[in-house]
Amino acid sequence: MNGMKLERFRDLLDACGSDPRHWPPAERRAMLALAESSPEAAAMLREARALDELLEQGSIAPAGEGLGAAIMQAARAGTDEQDPPSSGGRKPPRAANDNRLPVWKAALPLAASLMIGVWLGLSGALDGLIGIQDDTGGILEIAMPLEMEYGEGDLP
Repeated sequence: MNGMKLERFRDLLDACGSDPRHWPPAERRAMLALAESSPEAAAMLREARALDELLEQGSIAPAGEGLGAAIMQAARAGTDEQDPPSSGGRKPPRAANDNRLPVWKAALPLAASLMIGVWLGLSGALDGLIGIQDDTGGILEIAMPLEMEYGEGDLP
């Protein structure tokens, strides 16, 4: 018996297929030896070969002539709302639960909150709530100005 376990053998077959040329070179000999010595491994290899043969028989249908042009047109327009060539100019119906908003409607509240924040910052309305650099060029206070915490003449 070699050092290859059935679980590792199965994982490699799933990942690499049944062709030994696609197996990791460092484990190829151990896999072949296990397939010859173990009935379970031989059965796994037969199943993997059958699956590989099925996959090789499948074919991919060629794309329609206008598909490439339609994709490029949609990419240039920056939208996925293009009419498919076979729809006759009709838009497909939207699902009843399709709650997507246009991008500008979703971004509007964010832009408004940004503008309010800029306005509050520039107007100085928040200067009494958070510390601003003092007259002597001292450190910025993060929480409250000392005057608010201790009172005007009671500073430590």
